[in-house]
Amino acid sequence: MRIKNFDSKNIFAGTSEEYGLVISSDEQYERAKKGYGIIFPEPKEIPELPISKTNPLCPMSPYAILKSMVIF
Repeated sequence: MRIKNFDSKNIFAGTSEEYGLVISSDEQYERAKKGYGIIFPEPKEIPELPISKTNPLCPMSPYAILKSMVIF
């Protein structure tokens, strides 16, 4: 678009679903471990909020998996 000098806008529609389970407290982490058994990847710090681009993607549904796939 830049090379052709088009006057247009790119719109990217994202979703927080790509991040899946985001731990907001120690209590939530313990409940998640009890309910799911294993949390992968383990959170580097709690809380994991606000979500940033460095948070690992942990999609938990088919929709989230498709949204997290990078298509070039």
